[in-house]
Amino acid sequence: MTNMEALHELWEKEKVGLREIRETQPERLVVPPGAPHMFSMIGIPVPAKQLPEGYLKHSPLDFIVEEIDEKGKVVRTDDSEAPAPQPFTPGPDGLVVGADLIKVGIGTNDACQHIANMLNIPVERVAYAGMKDELAVTAQRITVQGVEPERVEGLSDPNLLVRFARAKTKPKRIGNLEGNRFTIFIRTKEPLNRKDIAPQIDRLKKEGFVNYYGVQRFGAPRLLSHLCGAHVMRGDPESAVRTFLTDPSPFEYPLWADIRANMRAHWGDWNAMLSDTQQLPYSLRYERGMLEALARGGEDRFAQAVASLGSVAKLWCMSYASLLANLYLTDTTAARKPLPREIPLLLGQDRSADAFYAPWLKQHGTERWRENVARYSFLSLGKNPTLQTRVRPTIHAWEIVPEGLVISFDLIKGAYATTFLESLFTIVAASPVPTWLKTTEYDTKELLKTGSLAEVRSRFANAIRGAMVMGVAADE
Repeated sequence: MTNMEALHELWEKEKVGLREIRETQPERLVVPPGAPHMFSMIGIPVPAKQLPEGYLKHSPLDFIVEEIDEKGKVVRTDDSEAPAPQPFTPGPDGLVVGADLIKVGIGTNDACQHIANMLNIPVERVAYAGMKDELAVTAQRITVQGVEPERVEGLSDPNLLVRFARAKTKPKRIGNLEGNRFTIFIRTKEPLNRKDIAPQIDRLKKEGFVNYYGVQRFGAPRLLSHLCGAHVMRGDPESAVRTFLTDPSPFEYPLWADIRANMRAHWGDWNAMLSDTQQLPYSLRYERGMLEALARGGEDRFAQAVASLGSVAKLWCMSYASLLANLYLTDTTAARKPLPREIPLLLGQDRSADAFYAPWLKQHGTERWRENVARYSFLSLGKNPTLQTRVRPTIHAWEIVPEGLVISFDLIKGAYATTFLESLFTIVAASPVPTWLKTTEYDTKELLKTGSLAEVRSRFANAIRGAMVMGVAADE
């Protein structure tokens, strides 16, 4: 059995179990009441102004993300013509194949792992420019090293399709894009009034919004990734492992929370903790991988367990760097000081960023982060990463419908659609699904005259149904 087949088997097994729990113990799949506002966990000020309640991602079709590549070309979900091929010139990276990845209900890292499994190659040879949402329909460029275009063309499973394979000169790298185009359906509690929403959209066009890092950057819905990153960067891998495996989150469903409580009780008995995860073998696959690394033992087992996660642990450190940026933006705007056009980000070779964030590094005990992360091969430092502090969205079209608002807009790379939308709505948590939610479906691209979702709806019908938010942890 291939890795992909094994993962799919775990996924199917878990879905059966979740379906039974939903029927017999639905309360275990509902976030308990009283959770704090998500922004309070990630360094963003909680909005004081009362805004219309809005619900995101009832269906993946409600959240369309299309990458804008480094040349300004939109990678469309409904493209019918392949991009013009580039002449292939072998270089130090050998054979490199570019392609478009269309996916539904699966994260970018998981999609790349599925592609690598289908090609029987290491996942490190599948590269992308930017992460795309899991509970969404997304389109982006990828590259694959060391295989022929004909092996890449048409790769598919229920959640992804790879198409338009062509020769390229070099592999993709993180940040190698201009931005993203979003087509989003926000479902609202009350019907919207055009005279109320139009001035707000016009204001955002002119003034933009403060470019905080959004919840996706922090491991939503759990929102603990930055805490794991801080532990790694202060040289405490054991605490990073303990937080990742056992710490509770106010946004986690009771089913997940109960499993983590069991693991806390069994701490140090790695095989018993592995048994605790058996009810959610797919959702907790990274936890299981870490526990297997711990069970193998050896010197410095906790550092080895962190290293075993690779890209996941890298995202922890990026989450911590994002928290520092959010804290700076919050403190500066609260003090009514002007924001610089851009600010440095921590994970770079330029040590001036350390001085920029010195008060927080001292407060968090992470001043010596550079020597503490040097042991990990998964984290390479960027040359001079920066963040633009204020973003003006390019808004293409919007329409009010009886169930809410449909809007199409572009954001530069490093800006989050949810941060933009929080300027217009109070975003309601994914669970429990509000009783007021109206579930009417639209072809949102057709509605805005920007294309069509007909092909996506047909090709990914099962994935769309499987990812629908029905009180189940679709994003877990």
